[in-house]
Amino acid sequence: KLLVEGHRLNPDWVRIDRGQSITIQNNEDQAVVVVNNSTGMNWSLSAGTQESITFADTGIYQFFVETDSQTRSSFVIVEPVEDLP
Repeated sequence: KLLVEGHRLNPDWVRIDRGQSITIQNNEDQAVVVVNNSTGMNWSLSAGTQESITFADTGIYQFFVETDSQTRSSFVIVEPVEDLP
């Protein structure tokens, strides 16, 4: 699970197996947009909502909260990474 905390996501990284899902949860009091920089996809999460994302492909995926200021990235590591080219 990735939790929205202000302008960042926690924890900094999550490791899962191919075919598994993570949940991005927004416990903040305002809507946020979470971006998957690796794929260009984004999710708009209203306050108090969550989104589940399933990873079909092995890889290392960068996520961040979209803001006008600096933000910190979190990474989802989808195993087995030894399958990466």
